Amino acid sequence: MKIITILFFSILLNACGATEAAKTSLNESVNTQPKLVQENFKIEYTTQSRGSFNKIILENKTVSFQNGHSSKPVVTSCSEKDWDDLMATVSELNLKGMNILESPSKAHQYDGAAAVNLNVIKNNESYRVPTFDEGKPNKEIETLINLVIKIADTTKEKN
Repeated sequence: MKIITILFFSILLNACGATEAAKTSLNESVNTQPKLVQENFKIEYTTQSRGSFNKIILENKTVSFQNGHSSKPVVTSCSEKDWDDLMATVSELNLKGMNILESPSKAHQYDGAAAVNLNVIKNNESYRVPTFDEGKPNKEIETLINLVIKIADTTKEKN
């Protein structure tokens, strides 16, 4: 009877040990997977002049665009490729240095061009570019500006 009891407990303990080893192995494989961190990220691009107003907001893989103060914003989803391109472009920028970028021209100061405001919000920190003329951004942010406009135009065409 003692032998049967010892065998029973040996089998039971081995089974529990194997289960624990399987759990440990499973946890290790789950923990080695790359963790995706969801960042608080938003881009606001606004152009305005005496007679026009346009606003593009890119946030949470969506695109919102508004043409005119009295119109309602239209919100649609952004393609994965466009969003990935946007993230790659932003990651290459010196966000902390954006507030000191010089505008190549100042026509927005006398109604010679629409004034553009760009604000990038990442992890609850706001990075604002000084106002510049539409179509004439600083070379440091030109790629980002062109991509934001391209994403908005592509999204408008789908609607």
